[in-house]
Amino acid sequence: MASDRCKNSREHFLWLKSAILVDALKSRNYRLNRNRLRKLRQLLAGESELGNFNEILAYINTKISPVIIGPHGYRVAPSQVNQHELFAELSEMMNFLKERGYPAFLNSGTLLGLHRDGQLIPHDDDLDIGVYFGDCSIDELVEENSSLLAEVEKRYSFIFKGLGAFGAVKLKSGVEVDIFPAWSSGDKFYVYPYMFGELDKSEVIPLSKAPYFGSELDIPKGVESILAVNYGESWKNPDPMWKFDWRGSKKRFHEFLGAQAEFNKRKETAGT
Repeated sequence: MASDRCKNSREHFLWLKSAILVDALKSRNYRLNRNRLRKLRQLLAGESELGNFNEILAYINTKISPVIIGPHGYRVAPSQVNQHELFAELSEMMNFLKERGYPAFLNSGTLLGLHRDGQLIPHDDDLDIGVYFGDCSIDELVEENSSLLAEVEKRYSFIFKGLGAFGAVKLKSGVEVDIFPAWSSGDKFYVYPYMFGELDKSEVIPLSKAPYFGSELDIPKGVESILAVNYGESWKNPDPMWKFDWRGSKKRFHEFLGAQAEFNKRKETAGT
């Protein structure tokens, strides 16, 4: 009986691995493939002799490089393009924001990979930065953030996301950079969509320079405290299937998102 179960598990493992790779090579059935990956990880958790999930996913992504099965779809992986050119381009964009009075800093998965591994996460499919708007009210934040993103849209290939609460720049390399608003209120620091006052402003600011692939980029002060807020205490352990809790975030940031929605309505009314 045990040998039969082992045989069935191996057959299931080989089928899942092959099905994922075939669809990934043709960049099709993304959601189905993500579900297959979850099943594969669950299978390997109980049958460790079949292999390591992270290593198998890395193998599949190598076969479809420079595209990967990322968190947001089949995309060019930032880790697969020329790193010196990529970071020079990212530095130029962050300087563009700083010149307009809004310092930008490495954020989320980009910060995680560079701090933990000294490189971008191989299974991540975009870059992340935060833009600090200083100490302000929610209404002031929405006004300034919307104005800044409108300027970014004029300069770069840009996509608005989340009701216009944030957006993404598409670099010349094809890599997308998510731009998230950050602000402080009193002593507390906020970064949409993951930090809701868990840290004091003094734990994040001032920013400091750090060298990455020939460029110097701003990073926040308490990097490990920030990563713990964003990813939990297990941030030191790579998890290719990690998923952000957008539903919980929307509840916590309902005031900000509500103000953004009202701003959009006023803008639409004014334009008609």
